[in-house]
Amino acid sequence: MKCIIALVAIFGLVCATPIEKKEEKKEEKKPEERSGLQWPLPDHRSEGDLILHGTHFYDRVEELRKGKVDNDVDKMILEVGRNFLRKAQKYLEANPDFKITPVLCRDSREINSTRRWEIRIRPEHQPAGEKEQQEQANKDKQAAVQGEKPEQKPQNDAPAAQDSKTAQNDVKAAAAKAEAKLPAANATEAVNATEAPISEPAVKPEHETFEEKRAEWYRRMGENFARLLLKRFRKETLEREENEYLDRWLEEEAVHYGVMGIYCHEGENVKEIVKKIATYVEDKQ
Repeated sequence: MKCIIALVAIFGLVCATPIEKKEEKKEEKKPEERSGLQWPLPDHRSEGDLILHGTHFYDRVEELRKGKVDNDVDKMILEVGRNFLRKAQKYLEANPDFKITPVLCRDSREINSTRRWEIRIRPEHQPAGEKEQQEQANKDKQAAVQGEKPEQKPQNDAPAAQDSKTAQNDVKAAAAKAEAKLPAANATEAVNATEAPISEPAVKPEHETFEEKRAEWYRRMGENFARLLLKRFRKETLEREENEYLDRWLEEEAVHYGVMGIYCHEGENVKEIVKKIATYVEDKQ
């Protein structure tokens, strides 16, 4: 009897003791491996983004239709932009009296005067051939703007080494000269601190400025948008939320705000805008 009671007690103790389960660690997927939308993205509920969206396509289609388009990103911009502009054209033809007061147009132009985000993919994320061409074009453009001469590399290692040695000697000589001119310690104590020249820090601050962070945020925003549009252009499989997001940019509200941007950007003349859009949407290329 005692044995039976002991067995029952042991069995009850085993049942009451919780069994610890090992938690399986789930590896965090990288952003590019996740399905669905990749943030940041332009906001289809923001009037400013909708206005900029229309103006952006208007400018890009005008730009691309004049030259040779030989990469998928520009082909996508041309196709998606023309699709949007056709909707804008129909809206303006149905509303020939469309008008916005000059004050609102002025404010709109100022708000969207800088391209906060652009539907572009940065060179480092492009295929090798396109990346090299884009980088060279950017360097040439920057040099032209700044009026700088192209950087010349040394012809061989010997001159470079000689220049380095000469530079070091110059630095040492300058340091020795400066040290020789330093006043005695008791003389420096008499100098008023407010009269001493303030030297700028030799090392730049490590923290990015607000504008630098803001510019990087918008670059990522436009790049994510371009990559998503490119997936649809290439007829790749899209998640439901991706399709819903892209469809929002072609709804009536999006077209109306986009037309507002084009109207203020192009000079507030509906007839002229309709004529220009008619030439932009021609499928010659």
